[in-house]
Amino acid sequence: MEAMTFTAVGMSMPGAPSLLWTDVVAVSAMRRADGDAEALTLRLQLRDGQSVEVSEGMTGFTHLVGMLPEVLPGFPEQNEWFYEAAEGDSTSEHLLYEASSESAH
Repeated sequence: MEAMTFTAVGMSMPGAPSLLWTDVVAVSAMRRADGDAEALTLRLQLRDGQSVEVSEGMTGFTHLVGMLPEVLPGFPEQNEWFYEAAEGDSTSEHLLYEASSESAH
């Protein structure tokens, strides 16, 4: 199982380059197929146009969900979005965060 690691300035996961919180311009939540079941997945859209997806099957996902409101100003608390996104269908994508033009350097 893949493990994510976090710092005050960013995160990293095996097989992917590290990312800085300041490079995250949007975060969406959706349901995605994960083997035989569906899993809640977060897509972190980066300033350079790339994106990183993390799913609830990955070690560290719960920590990430709790940490995002601390590192991304304006990101909603988990109780404001998690249930709706987790129970949504696989065609729904929920925009949870979009960086303001002031914070997007």
